[in-house]
Amino acid sequence: MKLKTLCGILGIGAMSLTAPAQENILRDSLAYFDHLKKLEKYTPITKQEIQSDTTRFKMINSGLKEDIDKIYIIDKKDFPQGSEHGHAHVYEKILCLRKDYTNRIVFHELGHNRHLSLKNINSDLTEKWKKVANFEYGGHNFYYSKDKFKEVELPIGTPTWKGKTFGPKNGCLHPTAGESIDEDIACFVECLGYEETPE
Repeated sequence: MKLKTLCGILGIGAMSLTAPAQENILRDSLAYFDHLKKLEKYTPITKQEIQSDTTRFKMINSGLKEDIDKIYIIDKKDFPQGSEHGHAHVYEKILCLRKDYTNRIVFHELGHNRHLSLKNINSDLTEKWKKVANFEYGGHNFYYSKDKFKEVELPIGTPTWKGKTFGPKNGCLHPTAGESIDEDIACFVECLGYEETPE
């Protein structure tokens, strides 16, 4: 089943998605073509540079580096609306990172690329993950806050669980992990990029 069809069944909006699901929806929109056009003015970091990089991307292990061919570091103004600080073009093995990216964003997006790569070699990771998670994924699990929390200062638009909580829940590390297995796995891989223990 195509991710686009799955998103339609689940009733998930395009701008609340990342990686494969968002990429499929964006491919059918003018925003996607506008984004590709804007990328033309940037010089990507190539696979060879990523593999030998001893500065910016030295924290990425060789297994995750296998699944990336290019990284674009671009201005906020050229970034698609609704994509936070990074996104993956998983089918092209490309990462787009805003200039203010963090290590956790890099690892999150690489998690999407690695997951697709494993699917392409018929890995059973997704099926094993479903069994272990024992969770009904979907956009109904979380929402983007419309007001600030009284207890904790979180910006409006912060992903939160139903009931206005934002930490780990139901075995998921983050509210957006409750959206899909793709996001759950990417949020798990994202932990490799934490530079300090998250609150």
